[in-house]
Amino acid sequence: MKRLLQRHSRSTRSLRGPESRSGFTLIELLVVIAVIGLLGSIVLASLNSARAKSRDAKRRSDLNQLRTALDLYYSNHGSYPFLSPPETPTWLGVTSMHNSEYVELSGPKGWIPNLAPEAIPILPKDPRDLGIDSGYLYLSLDGKDYKLIAFQTTESICPIPPSDGMYDPTRNPGTAWGPRVPCTFAVYTSGAAGW
Repeated sequence: MKRLLQRHSRSTRSLRGPESRSGFTLIELLVVIAVIGLLGSIVLASLNSARAKSRDAKRRSDLNQLRTALDLYYSNHGSYPFLSPPETPTWLGVTSMHNSEYVELSGPKGWIPNLAPEAIPILPKDPRDLGIDSGYLYLSLDGKDYKLIAFQTTESICPIPPSDGMYDPTRNPGTAWGPRVPCTFAVYTSGAAGW
């Protein structure tokens, strides 16, 4: 048996050649690198999708918290926060240039004036804080109605279906916005649906 193994060992060595080394060829290494790169890009795409869904969930949560705080404010004051005397009707928001005077996260210059710290500790900001003309916006003309939107920030669902509880009837397909769909979540009183 020992002789048979020795003979087999010699014959396989001679097939490989005298200067044979064990290792990978350049082609094999390139194939492995390509496969790893492909798998990495798939994982990254999945991770980015999960992050977008997480930020949208945070937006929904923020709007629901603000709705609760606005209801509390209304029960304490008999009206929703609004600018008094009413200035030119304008959307207020921390990341917009709709009214750059009202950009704080609390107090009378908060983007929802006087809501924080009375009814909520601090006014939230959009998770991505995308900049001008996007983010959380608020409008109340007379304190009787309000509309609160996460304007042009929605990432994982666009357009938002009418069956969604945060569907904005004025900022989705088939509305005055035309082909430009801003992908907006909204909470509002019935009198402010068309704002």
